[in-house]
Amino acid sequence: MSIRQPSLHLRGVASSKSSAVAAPRAPPVDDMAQRFDEAMQFFERGRWSPAFDALSSLANAGHPPAARIALMMARRGTRLFGGTFLASREELMRWQRIGSSQPKRPCRNHPCSAADSGRRAR
Repeated sequence: MSIRQPSLHLRGVASSKSSAVAAPRAPPVDDMAQRFDEAMQFFERGRWSPAFDALSSLANAGHPPAARIALMMARRGTRLFGGTFLASREELMRWQRIGSSQPKRPCRNHPCSAADSGRRAR
């Protein structure tokens, strides 16, 4: 007795249904950290458009620091960066929610960390 393989047509239907039902996965944390570092390199070099593209992609994936920066660029782009960065109203609202979901902490290797810890110690 041989086992019958499903037809190619049925395989396609099964796989398309399973992919349509499955929720999109967020990128792995390491991948997000690397992508955020790359976005910040664009930002630090004054390459605003690729920085915004990378940050908005991360913000849409749920990355709080990227959401805060992308939101600032979209809202204040003309004044601060000399350009306009487009985002939908839904994206702006989502980025605001995502950006405020994580408390703002001082950077590990930034002077604000030492200044804050020095003030607390006194």
